[in-house]
Amino acid sequence: MTDLDELERKARAATPGPWRISDSHGLCIVNGDESALIADMSSNSDEGRWDGRREDAVFIVAARDVVLSLIARVRAAEADLAEARYVAEPVSHCAPAAPPPDHM
Repeated sequence: MTDLDELERKARAATPGPWRISDSHGLCIVNGDESALIADMSSNSDEGRWDGRREDAVFIVAARDVVLSLIARVRAAEADLAEARYVAEPVSHCAPAAPPPDHM
């Protein structure tokens, strides 16, 4: 299972979003105002760049915007599951019920 704390730390350390695809100088991922180049996905492999595909760039851009909300949803689901397990536990850990009073 993925360590959510570590994934969250990495997401928060990344360049703030939103990110978008830019074709101005090849296939690149940039931040909203293009002040930061996130990834150069051009197909110029002679310069050691990753020979990326547009579908990969689309996924990377989308993932940047949803990772933190997905982490929050997983944590909420885990908390709900823990609560449901607690509620569903047998009550054997509770004190036994007192016998009913004698009504004679």
